[in-house]
Amino acid sequence: MAPTRSFDPRDPEFRTDPHRFFARLRREDPLHWNPHLKAYALTRHRDVFQVLRHPHFLATPMRANTATLLRRSGRSLPTLDRLIEAAVLFDSTPGHREARRMLVATLNMRPLGEYAPLMADVTDRLIDALRGRPSFDAVSDFADPLPVHVIHRVLGIPEELFDTLRAATWGLDGLFNYVKAIRELVAWDAQCRTGFAVIDDLVRQRRAAPREDGITRMIALAAQDGIDHERLVARIFFLIMVASDTTSATIGNAIALALATPGIVDAITDPATTAAAVEELLRLEGTALFAARYADRDTELAGLAVPEGTVAYCYLAAANRDPEAYPDPDRFVAGRGGPPHFAFGDGIHACIGASFARLEARIALHAFFTRLGPLRRVEAGTSWLPLDAFRHLARLPVAVD
Repeated sequence: MAPTRSFDPRDPEFRTDPHRFFARLRREDPLHWNPHLKAYALTRHRDVFQVLRHPHFLATPMRANTATLLRRSGRSLPTLDRLIEAAVLFDSTPGHREARRMLVATLNMRPLGEYAPLMADVTDRLIDALRGRPSFDAVSDFADPLPVHVIHRVLGIPEELFDTLRAATWGLDGLFNYVKAIRELVAWDAQCRTGFAVIDDLVRQRRAAPREDGITRMIALAAQDGIDHERLVARIFFLIMVASDTTSATIGNAIALALATPGIVDAITDPATTAAAVEELLRLEGTALFAARYADRDTELAGLAVPEGTVAYCYLAAANRDPEAYPDPDRFVAGRGGPPHFAFGDGIHACIGASFARLEARIALHAFFTRLGPLRRVEAGTSWLPLDAFRHLARLPVAVD
C-alpha cells in the first residue's frame, strides 16, 4: 500500500477545510507521521483522549520555539517574553497549576449565572447598533467585540480603554503558529508594551482604591501567591487576550455554520434547545485545532512504542468528527449522544474558561438570531485568519432579508 499523503498545516486549502484532510487520515493513517510538523498527527477520538490524559505526554512550552528564534537573531524582546511567561498555563512547567488557579479564581469570583446579565447587556448593545442596517460584518461588528467588552467589564476596565487594549491584543494568538517571523515578534512586543502600560496604570489605581472587580481580585490573589507586580500585569493582559480571541472565534464560526446549515438557527432560537445547539456547534466547528504534547520518557503512543521527546499533535477538530465516537459526524444533531467533545481540550490543560465561554456563546447566539431576523451570507467563500492553532474567521458579511 502506498504511504498516505501528508498535509501541510500552513496550506491555504488545509486552513479553509481541514476536515476533509482529517477524514482521510482517520481512514488511512490515524497515527500519521507529518514531515512538516516533525511529529505524529492524531485524528481519532480515542487516541486524542489517551494522549491528553497520559501522565507522560506533557504540554509543549510556547517559550522554546520563540526563544530559539530570538537567539538566532540576536534580539531581546523582554515585554513579549513576559507575556509568554504568563502563558505558563499552556505548558507543564512548575508554575502551571498556580497560574491556572489564579485565573480560575478570578473568573469564579462570582457564581457563573451572575455574569449572565452582563453578557446579555453587552450582546444587546451590539445588536442595537446593528438593527436597521441592511448589511454588516458578523465578525468585526459582533463576534469580535462581544467577548472583548465582556472580559473588560468583568475586570473593571474603563470603556474608553477598550479599543486600545483590543488593538494591543489583536493577532497575538499568532504566537501559537508553527513558524513565526522576527518582524512579527517585534510587532507583538510593541503591542505588549502598549497593553502592559495600560494595565500597569490600572493595577496601581486599584491598589490605591480597590473595587469589586476582576483586577482587584487578581491583585489579592497575587499577594497570596507571592506574584510580583510585573508578572501580575502580564497575567491580566494574558487573560484579556485568551478570553477575547477564542470566544470571538467560537461565536463567529457558529454564526457561519448556522447560516450555511438548515435547522441550526431554529435550534439556537428555541430556548429549549439553545444549549444543546451551542454544544453541537462547538463539536462541529470549535476554535482550537490541536493540542501539542511531547513524551517526557520512552512510552507508547496509540499502540506504538515511541522514544522520549516524541511530539504528538492531538487534532481536537479531527477527534470531534470521528465517526467511531459520533455517528454521521458531519451532521448537526442538537442533543446528540456520544463522549464529550474536545472543543475546550481535556485533561489538566483543559480550557479554564469553558463554562464562562459556553454561557457567553449561548446568550450571544440566541439573541443574535432572535433579534436580527432572517440573515444570509453575501460572500460564497470563507476567509480565515492565518492561524495554525485556531479557526478564526477574518470576516463574515451578511445581509438582513
